[in-house]
Amino acid sequence: MRFQSILVVLGVVGLMGCAAENGDNDPQIDDQGDGSDEVKGAKKFHYEPGAPEVFWKPGCGVRPPDGHVCEMGLFITFTRKYIDLKVTEDFSFDKKSNTLTVKLDTWSNGNIHPMVAVGPQTERLEPNGIVGMGMRYKVRVIDWKGKELFKGSIAAIPAP
Repeated sequence: MRFQSILVVLGVVGLMGCAAENGDNDPQIDDQGDGSDEVKGAKKFHYEPGAPEVFWKPGCGVRPPDGHVCEMGLFITFTRKYIDLKVTEDFSFDKKSNTLTVKLDTWSNGNIHPMVAVGPQTERLEPNGIVGMGMRYKVRVIDWKGKELFKGSIAAIPAP
């Protein structure tokens, strides 16, 4: 009877130790994100996207004989920190400085993520009338706090 009591006490102490270790500030998580409280009350955790780069694809000019499709337009390549992060893009254009600013936010409502390998992804940017054909302008990519992640210039010129 005494042996069973000792086993029960050891089991309860072990469970209490596991419960005490399980906290939001787990030091084993590499990047816990920066939290912000949203209007709806749900907390968002923001993560800095890796190596963003904005570039122009000029298209092909004429349809290639092999039939593949050539893309034309403004594109961004970046890497999410975790595979399950949502991506939000917002645009603004400053005519005075001739600069397109892309606000790139990768975020999640939780701070626990699957440890799946992620690679770069490329998405078309559609700033809705901000960018005109034949324009040359500067491009900036900023994160949700306004930190500059990329700076470059673009010439929106189609292929001949």
